[in-house]
Amino acid sequence: SLSVRDSKSEIFQTLGQPFKVERIDGKDHWIYKFIINGRHYTRAVIIKDGMLYKKGNFKPYSLRTF
Repeated sequence: SLSVRDSKSEIFQTLGQPFKVERIDGKDHWIYKFIINGRHYTRAVIIKDGMLYKKGNFKPYSLRTF
């Protein structure tokens, strides 16, 4: 479980390598893939100044889009 103000290294140790990394408005967006109850989701973890800023919502995706 992640908490606000966790460092990048703590996030990496908890969730591992992100599927995709983007930089938007000075913040790093680490995108992760999850499978929950057989359904596929992505979730952004937003990092500002080297620490967890916000966790995005789980967004469903189709396997055909990746």
